Amino acid sequence: MSIYMDKRYDVFISYSRKDAAEAEVICAALSEVGLTYFIDKEGISGGANFPEVLSNMIDASGVFLLIAGKNAYNSKFTRAEILYAFNHKPSGCIIPWLLDSSTMPADLEFLLGNVNWLFRNTHSTEDLIHAVRNALDNPSASSPRSRAVKKGLRWGFVWALVLVFATGIWFSLKKIQAKDGVSADYIAYEQHRMRADSLLKQATMWKNSSNAAETTSDQIKAIQEAGVALVYADSLRKRYVGTSEQYRFGQGVLQEMKLVSERLDSMHLSLIRLAQDSYDMYLLTDSPFEAEYTVCCIDQALSIRDNMDLRNMKEKILGK
Repeated sequence: MSIYMDKRYDVFISYSRKDAAEAEVICAALSEVGLTYFIDKEGISGGANFPEVLSNMIDASGVFLLIAGKNAYNSKFTRAEILYAFNHKPSGCIIPWLLDSSTMPADLEFLLGNVNWLFRNTHSTEDLIHAVRNALDNPSASSPRSRAVKKGLRWGFVWALVLVFATGIWFSLKKIQAKDGVSADYIAYEQHRMRADSLLKQATMWKNSSNAAETTSDQIKAIQEAGVALVYADSLRKRYVGTSEQYRFGQGVLQEMKLVSERLDSMHLSLIRLAQDSYDMYLLTDSPFEAEYTVCCIDQALSIRDNMDLRNMKEKILGK
């Protein structure tokens, strides 16, 4: 028996490294109420056999808590942990904490279709603690998927339709009021700025803390698309520079373009630092987790701007 089986825990936390900040919040909540937990970044020493340790610790923990979402679905290590938990733990002891509404892969939906889901947007950490305690007290109990998850997703869809409908009416009224080319250009200018503002708000919503490790590919793409929308808006503004109509367009779009550029620059530098730190740790531990995380950071940084040093670093990892 592995030395890692000498201690038992209340909760095993399964998560993607991209969701590390969310994992820290949950760890703090568990500790505050006296529940013990195992998480790989704290409980595995260098040189250990990761698959053996993780499988042993799932067995040694009362509850398998999955921080679910797009990042977890795309992590091969998290998927392996889910499969092992499905085969070795009662369904009542598997609790997914759902971070977003991204589509779950069919194989995972099959495995997790009969467990008690908790949706972060509609549940509190107190609800999560309560679910963990119930699972520990009744390990053989099986719970259907929480209705609150479906309710939250349904209302999110309804509000999205309302927003689209209201936006369509607003633009229709604006078009009726347009009487000349300047008005039409101004409407298009405002449309581009509104789209940019919406994309930037989405990017902020997806980022749950100031931790740069939470940067996601969708977040980067949204900010880049916002930049493109602002470029189009600025091209319309330039048509009226030096004319009596230029006051309509103002200079705000230039500041917004600068902020987008600065934000991408900041994300790029943060990802480079994260990749380098994780790569240094990988060289010390030869950990597959560090290798995966390093490559992820590199890919995200390269999606913002090319960097030959990062490309060389990735080739060294993949070629090892």
